[in-house]
Amino acid sequence: MQPTHRVPRPLVRLALGLTAALADLAQLQASDPSVPGAVSAPNPTTCGIALVWPFSGDDNGNGRVTVRYRPVGGTYQTGMPLFRVPAGATSDGVSWTSRHAGSLFDLQPATTYEIELTLNDPDGGGTVRTLAMSTRAVPAPMAGAPVKAVTPATFNAVAAGAQPGDILQLADGTYAPFTWNLDGEAARPLVLRGGPGTVIDGNIDLFGRSYVQFDGLTIEGRLRINQCLDVAVQRCAVHAHADRGGGDGIVSYTRSVGTYIADNTVIGTTVWAEPSLGAGGANQGEGIDVTGPGLVIRNNRVHHFRDGVALLEGDLAVDQFSIDIVENDISECADDGIQADSALHNVRVLRNRLTNCFMGLSSQPGYGGPLYLVRNVLYNIVFESFKLHNGTTGDVLLNNTVVKSGDAFGVFSGNPILHTFTRNNLLIGGPGHVWNGYDSGDGRVMDLVDLDTATVSLDYDGFGSTNGLMSGKFGPSVHFATLAELRSLTTEVHATQVGLGVFAASVTLPDAAMTSFAAPDLRLAAGAAAIDAGIAITGITDGFAGAAPDLGAYEFGQAIPTYGPRVSGGGGDVTPPATPAAPTVSNGTTATPTLSGTTEAGATIHVFDGGVLIVTATADGSGHWSVLLPTLGTGDHNLTVTASDASGNTSGPSPDVVVTVAGGVPTPPGGGPSTPVSSGGGGGGAGCGMGAAAALVLLLSLASGLHQ
Repeated sequence: MQPTHRVPRPLVRLALGLTAALADLAQLQASDPSVPGAVSAPNPTTCGIALVWPFSGDDNGNGRVTVRYRPVGGTYQTGMPLFRVPAGATSDGVSWTSRHAGSLFDLQPATTYEIELTLNDPDGGGTVRTLAMSTRAVPAPMAGAPVKAVTPATFNAVAAGAQPGDILQLADGTYAPFTWNLDGEAARPLVLRGGPGTVIDGNIDLFGRSYVQFDGLTIEGRLRINQCLDVAVQRCAVHAHADRGGGDGIVSYTRSVGTYIADNTVIGTTVWAEPSLGAGGANQGEGIDVTGPGLVIRNNRVHHFRDGVALLEGDLAVDQFSIDIVENDISECADDGIQADSALHNVRVLRNRLTNCFMGLSSQPGYGGPLYLVRNVLYNIVFESFKLHNGTTGDVLLNNTVVKSGDAFGVFSGNPILHTFTRNNLLIGGPGHVWNGYDSGDGRVMDLVDLDTATVSLDYDGFGSTNGLMSGKFGPSVHFATLAELRSLTTEVHATQVGLGVFAASVTLPDAAMTSFAAPDLRLAAGAAAIDAGIAITGITDGFAGAAPDLGAYEFGQAIPTYGPRVSGGGGDVTPPATPAAPTVSNGTTATPTLSGTTEAGATIHVFDGGVLIVTATADGSGHWSVLLPTLGTGDHNLTVTASDASGNTSGPSPDVVVTVAGGVPTPPGGGPSTPVSSGGGGGGAGCGMGAAAALVLLLSLASGLHQ
């Protein structure tokens, strides 16, 4: 018989105590309640309210916040639930604490809303918070504002005596560039208003100004708004120049609050051509480039820039939250169509149209989110429709439509893509190409090897490729080759296969990406696979027809939004002149040839050399124009022209004409078709013949032959 060993009583008591303590700890951990902080709604805009509710606890992540809201005295309606944003950090040193965050969309200006937030947590801590918040009014002169007439000769004197509430009505004419040094007041803004013939021949600068509005001006240069409060730019035409602010349009290089930029036409100098593409391409200028909270950028026409509409990035970005980027029409941007980089939370990118851009919508990175990318339409995006780079966190992609060559949904980041949420998107790709060193992919429907599959939620999206395949990569280890595998191996349990036949109009894959395509009609055809294939999202798909929401930006039967200016700068004309034909070159025996052509009567012709504006001309009453170029240096000169009408609407660029200036007879570049310009009479024996030691020979070739 083995001896019995007794455990000393003190040890028994210790063991029992530890057991009880561990049980209590387990119970405490299981309860895991939320500890809510204070609710805030920082910097409401004219059409949106940001909601932020920090919390601690809730380590098991099951706390949720639902939203109701109404205009004061109205009927409550349900808003989109807030997103639960866990604490995190990015590799560039930006960190954030845990919060619930989200937005109210498409609100009425100058309206007070009662908002009710309900926190539900099965483990405890649930509560209800209410607040009232007002949207801002759309900027406008005060009622009964005094109007002071201004001419170029009287501008300085009248401006010096301007008072808050005044409207300075600038007559037609050309005005010198200026720095504006006066403030308005919240209820009495200072307004500088022009008409179709009001031209500022240079830059406008504002530093630390408040309550100033620019309306209906044509600005030949940059408009800079630094460290300002409630400045508005409306119905203006801004023509960027390489030598006037580096080719930028409307910019705020330091934190400005409440800037309102709407219904403008902003034209850059970057040529839509392969050498222009990418961060290191031959491109320049930001169309609209801003930083700060409470910004509205809506219904602008922006084209021919490096980036179309951009938030500042990295160390330059300050307080980028509660921002609306809505219904802009953006094209021919050689880097990003919309750069929503360094967004803290509640940046709302809604219903924009992007055509002919290298990248579509950029989040590089997002700092927790949510960054909303909703109902945008993207056609001919050369590389990535959604640039989710640098460890971006908290991007929300809802009801977007994409048609591009290469991979339909490809992101080539090299860093994790975290806490991404997608629903109801319609993405179609096809065989790709290498453009300026960037490979757009083979036409997979998805290539997301950097997806952090533990934190993302992708579902109810439609995918297709004109190569007929349904292959792709979901995270670092999951590869699929069929729709069934996409559904069974990934979170896309309810994915739909689609093709170009889902559109009512005849839509082709933009295979020749360096073409300036017109924006196609991407509304759905009756009975298409994308119809009723989505899921209801409160605040986004409200009012859908049929059994469920449709995929993509356009619900079947609903009207297309107004993209770009609702009214044009200086008048009601919003139609640009037709794209000019390739210009005719004469005086080919000199380094100062003459270009000529035809366009809309009275239009301004802008001549670009390699994307840099070198001279302008005005078409006569019959539309004919001619301009002597400044002296061209030795080498190739890639010349294009655009035409701008009196309202600031600008055509696309003409086909390129390449002029080569050399010290002898050069070999035509590329071996393509070229036409030497006649040397003319010569005179004096030396002439410009082949034996002339210092002869100048100009070779012309259409870009389609030599410089694609």
